[in-house]
Amino acid sequence: LGWGSQGWSAQKAAKALFDLKESQRLGAGPQTLRERREIVHEKRTQEDRDSLIFSDAFKKHYLPEQEFKKSYKSEEILYRVWIEPVIGNIPLIDISPFHLERIIKNLRDKGRSASSIRYVLAVISQTFNYLKRNELYNGDNPATKIKKPRADNKRVRFLTIKEATILLEELQKRSKDLHDIAAISLYCGLRASEVFNLTWGDADLVKGFLFIKDTKSGHNRYAYLTDKLKQILQSREHGANDVLIFRDRNGKKIKDVSRTFERAVEDLKFNTGVKDHRQKLVFRSLRHTYASWLVQSGVDLYRVQKLLGHSSARMTERYAHIGENNLQDAVFTFEKSLIEPERSKVNQAGANR
Repeated sequence: LGWGSQGWSAQKAAKALFDLKESQRLGAGPQTLRERREIVHEKRTQEDRDSLIFSDAFKKHYLPEQEFKKSYKSEEILYRVWIEPVIGNIPLIDISPFHLERIIKNLRDKGRSASSIRYVLAVISQTFNYLKRNELYNGDNPATKIKKPRADNKRVRFLTIKEATILLEELQKRSKDLHDIAAISLYCGLRASEVFNLTWGDADLVKGFLFIKDTKSGHNRYAYLTDKLKQILQSREHGANDVLIFRDRNGKKIKDVSRTFERAVEDLKFNTGVKDHRQKLVFRSLRHTYASWLVQSGVDLYRVQKLLGHSSARMTERYAHIGENNLQDAVFTFEKSLIEPERSKVNQAGANR
């Protein structure tokens, strides 16, 4: 009986042996001591899983793994303020969508946005997923059964030509690298990560294009250089084809946009008095500005989609309203083309009389 033999009587041991032999004869149940121990261990483990409450699961298992992530503090606060009061003391196995609906109601009653509600639900969902991956819980994830409120977090702010000029001039004073990175994003519509990935082999200054690879959508594409961007790239020290155009102080790939950009925007007061985060000017606004300028210039949404590298037309439709005046002008032009010939006929008939 191995580790379990202490305190066993001969009669009890004989009974255990009889049970194992009977299982072997019938072909059912544990047929060896090892199988029997595994079943007992699994039963105990399952009992531990069933009794684990969300508070212990979050504090002892999930949260410590997030300690070195940017989201650590915000997730801890969301848990303490919104999650713990409702499900903190409930065993994981007993938590249902009903409990999560209560959390959603509490958030809504306090006027929290859809994006805030989605964030809280994401923390709960991530906790359950972590526990399942580490075999601390093997039930359902209740967060997957909740209809999450839709959040419209799309940026709507874009720069005027004058604002863009002022911003680039300010960046030029502070950092040539940041100025050049911002100019490429603004005049090519690139994401920051796409600019950081550029190598000299991706830039063809003769034909005037950049090859954009390993993009967020998974599709490679070309971006086309203006004369101004050609001059900017020509002014930089060139390297071999596999050398990054923009590098950090250690000569490695840049990971994040410099805080200098944010400070420049603050000093220019572009975000002064702006409460809605969608209206705030951030680095991503440069790409949004590029798309908005294209539409204002009369470029159709299909070509805008291809230039931005959107995987679907739906992502580009957000810019449709910007071109509404252009569409209205097109209708006026169409109407004029119909009216003018009619006027000519009337004038000609009058002259004949």
